[in-house]
Formats: sequence, C-alpha cells, structure tokens
Amino acid sequence: MITISQVCERYSKTMTQVRYAIQQGRLKAVKIGWQWVFNEEELPQEWPETPRVIKKQKRGERIE
Repeated sequence: MITISQVCERYSKTMTQVRYAIQQGRLKAVKIGWQWVFNEEELPQEWPETPRVIKKQKRGERIE
C-alpha cells in the first residue's frame, strides 16, 4: 500500500490531479480515515489519460 504523496511522486502529478483521477475512476484507491491509499500492484505503469485526451488521440489531433 502506498500513499497519495507517493503516487504524486511516481507520476509527477499534484495531489489535486491524483484526487481528480480517483474521483473519475481512472485510479483505484481506498480511503482509510482521512488518507487515500493505493495498492501498488493495481496502479498502471503510466498516468491514465483523461477521456478528452483519448478522444483527441483517436481523431488524430495534436496534443501538447
């Protein structure tokens, strides 16, 4: 089990971005008390893209 701050370091994201990904269901996490924890085995290798970015990729648009 790892904490939200460790996930932030792993993906080079802010806590707000990680919390938003949890809210959208792109990252699986469990809240224990006040803290989110993640099963390290269930985390994806790369940061999960938003549906908006995936849609742009399918249309062939440039993503910056």
